[in-house]
Amino acid sequence: MPLSEHKPGWLTQQVIEQKVIPSSLKIFQEADSREADIHFVNNQMHAALQKAGHNVNYRVFNGGHDVLCWRGGLIDGLSWLLDKNKSQQSEN
Repeated sequence: MPLSEHKPGWLTQQVIEQKVIPSSLKIFQEADSREADIHFVNNQMHAALQKAGHNVNYRVFNGGHDVLCWRGGLIDGLSWLLDKNKSQQSEN
């Protein structure tokens, strides 16, 4: 079955059904474009979070599933999450 035909997972469905109410919570997501399942699920979750009004920053990178690729995202993500002046944004 193609990924595009998969139903959203439980957590994504909770967001879609508005069971997760937007708050001051900030969410930083990052996914590797070459990891089809991870990329697909993160795209679904990002769309649901954004539509529901959550403060989310989502980035897709071309790298790998290892620490060398994650370190930039960890630094950028923590900087974004800790900056009280950042508003909703998304990179894709």
